[in-house]
Amino acid sequence: KKEYGGSAVLDIGVYVLQFAQFVFKATPEKLTAIGNLNEHGVDYSETIILEYKGGKRAVLNTHTQLELCNRATVYGTKGRITLEAPFHFPTKMVMRTEAGETVKGFELHTSKLPYNFENSAGLAYEAIEVANCIKKGLKESPRMTHKESIQLAEQEDLIRKQLGVSFD
Repeated sequence: KKEYGGSAVLDIGVYVLQFAQFVFKATPEKLTAIGNLNEHGVDYSETIILEYKGGKRAVLNTHTQLELCNRATVYGTKGRITLEAPFHFPTKMVMRTEAGETVKGFELHTSKLPYNFENSAGLAYEAIEVANCIKKGLKESPRMTHKESIQLAEQEDLIRKQLGVSFD
């Protein structure tokens, strides 16, 4: 519902948008979004195409009512890299080239407390980064700058506008 600030792009879309931002390290030249709205006029799914210089492209999908594969794959001329599900808190990365396949595993932060979502222990790294920045007297993280955060918010606004979602 709008009064709760509901929106697939605001809830989970930020993960796919940030991944594209991380991979391309650039602002897309063009953003195109199509999606579906519920009876309250709130988006519950999107397909987003981000187009970058040099013919580079990101195709992103989100859905709040279906379970998607939740992997992220980057394709290049020499192979591909896949972050296995859930890609936003991965524990496994697979690199495939003509030479073969390499698998790398990642440990998640551990806690005695239970988590609500799969691999959500990965959120601890965000909190740790904030704490480290505060200890160092930093006003922003060099890992995720204010400029990058604003860029993501602007992309989310543009997606909602293209889908016809407004919180006015």
